[in-house]
Amino acid sequence: MTLPEILKKKKETITERWLEEIYAAYPENVSSFIKRQKDQFANPVGHALRKGAAAILDCLIEGWDADSIRGDLEEIIKIRALQCALPSQAVSFIHFLKNIVRTELVDYSHNQELYPQLTEFEDKLAQITLLAFDIYTKCREKIYELRVNEVKRNVSAIMRKFNNADTDSVVEQISGNINIE
Repeated sequence: MTLPEILKKKKETITERWLEEIYAAYPENVSSFIKRQKDQFANPVGHALRKGAAAILDCLIEGWDADSIRGDLEEIIKIRALQCALPSQAVSFIHFLKNIVRTELVDYSHNQELYPQLTEFEDKLAQITLLAFDIYTKCREKIYELRVNEVKRNVSAIMRKFNNADTDSVVEQISGNINIE
């Protein structure tokens, strides 16, 4: 039996275990909501995680290229880029799959032909991790760009008010608009 055949056979179990690992990275109250709420509109994060994880695993089983996996990976990474401060946290969910697949293959450990296939599978996971990191970097750049543009708009509005008002009212408005995080 080949690795793709085994993975197809165990796909549902692997996907569910992978999702459990992903959910476990969230705080308990968020994790329970993501698991419980299945409506894609009430829970877009959970929907994107479920859909993306299943699609990524499908691509790995069926054969993949960067373009075929990018869309589903982007949906997850966009969410993670907003939620996670560190890139390693944002892309860590991919690594979870490696350990789950190894655990699921314990019953097949006598099959020496699986080792090269497993190595190839893990190489694909490493490539996906790198692709995810690239996507994460672009998402974070966009977030920072949006923040800079918002600051520019605020400064521009303040400057317009400054040109049309007395100094005391401008200072009062500026101090009210300052948000230090």
